[in-house]
Amino acid sequence: MLRFVGALFLACAAAVFVLALIGQCPVREGGALSLMFSGLAFALVPWWLKEAPARDVVADVTSESSAPVECVEPAVEPEPAEEEAPSPLGSVPDIMPEVLEPAKGKKTEIKRAYDAYALACKRSGAKALAPVEFVPLMQTLCDVLNIETRRRGAHIYLIDVRVAG
Repeated sequence: MLRFVGALFLACAAAVFVLALIGQCPVREGGALSLMFSGLAFALVPWWLKEAPARDVVADVTSESSAPVECVEPAVEPEPAEEEAPSPLGSVPDIMPEVLEPAKGKKTEIKRAYDAYALACKRSGAKALAPVEFVPLMQTLCDVLNIETRRRGAHIYLIDVRVAG
């Protein structure tokens, strides 16, 4: 019943607003009436949204109210098998000083240094960085260790060092 009354108020608000727009009702009074009707309609919105409980559910609850209520525990899902922890990343500053050795007059391409790094990581069980991540770290390490680097086209060379072998 309240839904019907609210819908009726909302329809009246819309009708008065339209009448005010087309000039059949003075705008001042039409606006006031439209606001009043829409205000009444929206005041009833909380009741529109409430649903009455189904009658058979209420009857079931009242007829069995003296029966004990049985609690059912939720089923426990088995925990997933523990996954292996990912292997740690190989540290360029820790590995490369062991892989490279001084060699006056020699030059080593950074790709060869990366291959030696990847092999050392594999032997230690660590995961090697991608070449894209390795190169800037290696260049920083060369700056710290005073290893000269030279770029020739797309190649980067480490000067006066070689891969220990």
